[in-house]
Amino acid sequence: MAGPLTLQRIVDAIDAGSESTIYVNGLVTMPQASAAIRSGLRHGWTTRELLRVVRELRSNSKWIARPIDQKVFLARPSTTGDRRWDALLAGATEELAAREDMPAPDWAEGVRLENEWFVAEDPAFNEYLLAHSPGPFRSRNVMIDPDALESV
Repeated sequence: MAGPLTLQRIVDAIDAGSESTIYVNGLVTMPQASAAIRSGLRHGWTTRELLRVVRELRSNSKWIARPIDQKVFLARPSTTGDRRWDALLAGATEELAAREDMPAPDWAEGVRLENEWFVAEDPAFNEYLLAHSPGPFRSRNVMIDPDALESV
């Protein structure tokens, strides 16, 4: 039996309708990104491969305009199974909401790591990441290069 969050996502998806840009364009939503990362973690994807999912999510946000689509797009995801990636997605949610002038969903507010996570393959970049991580990520102790979040 589906939980209340799943049921709410289903109701919102129905309310968005088949003309929603999410469905018309096959956009990756926050719940879909979380599921893709969860699957990638189980299958041993590299950090670079997992970040590709986050970049696609961020790129897709520019197509979201209607309030119901915003709600569907930034709906509370299930866990990725890794608190680090959950915090990264919460930071991406807050940043996307601000960038696209959307209200940030409440679910993202309390997701944060106890210790800093440096999303880099080389520890020599840690000081750079401390100085340059975007605020919504840094406030969650996720230290990431802003360029790693951008599609090429």
